[in-house]
Amino acid sequence: MKKKWSLPLIFLLGLVFCACSSESVSDLADIDPAEPVTFAAAIQPILQNDCANCHGAVPANGAPNSLQTYDQVRNSVLTEGLINRINNAGSPMPPTGLMAPPSRRLFDLWVEGGFQEN
Repeated sequence: MKKKWSLPLIFLLGLVFCACSSESVSDLADIDPAEPVTFAAAIQPILQNDCANCHGAVPANGAPNSLQTYDQVRNSVLTEGLINRINNAGSPMPPTGLMAPPSRRLFDLWVEGGFQEN
């Protein structure tokens, strides 16, 4: 005898997994590309939340560098491929999975805006 609840349960689980995704396109709507993206207001908080465990003042867990200061991050973008690393699904940064699309978009806007500091 087939269980009548299995199909609705599978559907419900699918909805839950989709709703919990950090890859929400609607999050991108909150970014105003007309507003300047600065290191202090946008980039530094992302780094503190997503990167500081490895890229702290003293790099840990095999991280090659610190990403604590404006100069360190700007240099990493310009000479070490930081933007490519945070967008690389094959070898994501952070290693637990790519940071959210809005965060990655803020990095792009910061670079496009000329690396504004404050």
